[in-house]
Amino acid sequence: MKKHLITVVVLLSLLNSCKEDESELPITVEGTWKLTAWNSANAYDFNGDGITNTNLLKEFNCYHNEFMVFKADGTGIVKSGSFADVSATLVTGTENTYTYTIACIQGQDNSFFNWSRPNENTIVFTQNNGTDNLTLNGNKISFLVEEFVLARYNDTTHYPVVTEDLLFVYTKQ
Repeated sequence: MKKHLITVVVLLSLLNSCKEDESELPITVEGTWKLTAWNSANAYDFNGDGITNTNLLKEFNCYHNEFMVFKADGTGIVKSGSFADVSATLVTGTENTYTYTIACIQGQDNSFFNWSRPNENTIVFTQNNGTDNLTLNGNKISFLVEEFVLARYNDTTHYPVVTEDLLFVYTKQ
């Protein structure tokens, strides 16, 4: 009996050593990805809590249910549950210091897309307004949005006060 047990243990060890290391396998795109970061080069304190962040999602009480769902047939859906409307008011006696007011607007917005994966680290993402290349790195998908308007001046002109290049990061769920 002991001899059979040793044989079984040796066989299981051999089978396990032949199996590829799962951590080295490329992650599949298909599935649900949650928005987890808006990374900017500059830190901000939009919510006025005295803490600045470069991951600007930490500054808003919005964007908690933002997902991209990639389907195996090369289609997908972006699901947005809210967005922040940020207005800036110039602090009296200053030329470029602002206080911010954040309104979190609730409402489901879905937009559809097509996708393909030409190589291990690139996802070609196509919507009505064009095509973008997304970067796949482990369990993260990211893409850069240049000059994203984060806050508008709170007067009748509503011109942009804060614009940043933002790296959007989605994490596989």
